Amino acid sequence: DPAGDCDTSLIGAPVGQVLEIVPVTNPMTGCEGELVFELHYFGEPVEGATLHLNRTDETLEPIKARTDAQGQASFKRPEGGQWYVHAAWAMPVDSARFDADFATSFSSLSFNLD
Repeated sequence: DPAGDCDTSLIGAPVGQVLEIVPVTNPMTGCEGELVFELHYFGEPVEGATLHLNRTDETLEPIKARTDAQGQASFKRPEGGQWYVHAAWAMPVDSARFDADFATSFSSLSFNLD
């Protein structure tokens, strides 16, 4: 059952990282439709962040998409190759306490499309 193989129940749930990219649609080869990812910061969806879709096996300009109010960003499913989606998110912190103005977190998710 190809539709069953594209189920996201095992990979589509947050695991509790500070910043994490959660696949809403399965990026696995053979699955159809757009690639949709949700960005979470401390378990909450992030609106207005930019996700970058890049190839790892070839140097190309990244494809960018901004997250909506639900923290979701969509990409047209790319052609085959090794891909990753990544994001960075910074929040202001107490500079006296942390000796910094912002705390920046990074997240990425890699996958292969044949």
